[in-house]
Amino acid sequence: MLAALIACAATLWFAEESPLTGKPCPALDLGRSIQSTATELSDLRDQVAVIELFQLGGAESFAHGLPLLQKLSEKHAKEPRVALLGIATDWPKGAVAGAADDAKVRAELASKRFYFRVMRDHDGAVAKALALGGQSGAPRTVVLDRDGIVRWHGSVRSADDAAKVDALVDELLKWYWVAPIAGLPAELDAYAKGDLPKAAATARRIASDAAASAELKAAAAKVDAAIEAGARKLLDDAQAARQAGFADRARDQLERCGKVFAVVPSATAAATLLEQWKADKLFQRELAGEVLLRKTMERLSQPKDVRASVRKRLDELATLYHDTALVPRIAQARATLD
Repeated sequence: MLAALIACAATLWFAEESPLTGKPCPALDLGRSIQSTATELSDLRDQVAVIELFQLGGAESFAHGLPLLQKLSEKHAKEPRVALLGIATDWPKGAVAGAADDAKVRAELASKRFYFRVMRDHDGAVAKALALGGQSGAPRTVVLDRDGIVRWHGSVRSADDAAKVDALVDELLKWYWVAPIAGLPAELDAYAKGDLPKAAATARRIASDAAASAELKAAAAKVDAAIEAGARKLLDDAQAARQAGFADRARDQLERCGKVFAVVPSATAAATLLEQWKADKLFQRELAGEVLLRKTMERLSQPKDVRASVRKRLDELATLYHDTALVPRIAQARATLD
C-alpha cells in the first residue's frame, strides 16, 4: 500500500519524475535561523518532514507551498512526528546575508501569517541540491519519511498538489511505526486501518482460538510480530533520543509507545521505563535544560544581531549542564554561530 502510494507520488503527481524520490535526502547546507530555532537536516530524522524552498516574493511559493506549510503546522501542532521547515533562497552568490536581510524575510512571512521554522539557503547550495528536471531554483517541496528518505519532490503549483502532499503526510504517519502487510484477512482489518491496539488484541485472540484456520493464525502471527517490532523500535528510539540529549522527545516517545501499542511486551517495558525516568532527577534536569536551550536559540530570530549574547548564554548552559546528555547539543548550537 505505502509502496504504491510512493510510486504514485513520484510518477503521477508531477509531470516530471524526480531522481531523488526513494533516496536519502541530499545534504542541505543551511545558514543561520531566520525564524524560530536553528535547524540542521539531521534534526528532522525520526519525523515525517516537509521542506519548502522558497524565494522572497516568489508568487508560487506564497500562493501554494508556504500556505501548505502553515496549514500542516496548524493541523499537526501537537504531533511530534511531523517536522516543517521553510528555507529562504536567492541570496546573491558570495554575499553574506545579515540581520537586515533576515528581517525582510520575517516581515514578508509575518504579513502572510506564516509561522514555522525558517532557515537560509547558504550561498544557493540548497537550491542546487534540490534541482528538478536539471533546473535549480524555487519553489521546491520535499517530503521525507522518518528515515530521511525522499518520498515526494517537486513544486507545489496548485491547491490540488498541496492536497496530495497533505494526504501523503497522513499516509506516512499512518504507517510510521509499522509496515503495511499485504493480503490480510478481514478479521485483521484493524491493522490495515492503523488501529494497532485493536489489531494486537485481535491477533492474540486468534492465536488462542482452536477453531481458527492455520492461514488465519499465520496472518495473526505476522500482525503480532509487526506490532511488537514497532513497539520495540519506538522504545529503542526513545532511549537513543535521551542519549542524544533530546529528553523531551524521549519522554514523548515512551508515552506514545503505550498509547499506540498498548498491550505488547515492549509497550509494557516503555511504561515501566517512563515511570523510572519521571523519578530520575537527572532526567528532570535534562528536560529543564532543553527548555533553556530552545529559548536561547529562539533569540536568533530577533531582527538585530544577538549572536554574541547567545554565545555567552550557551557557554553558561554548557557549564550548568556539563554532566548531562545536553553537552553535544549545546556544542552543536555554539558551532552554528561561528
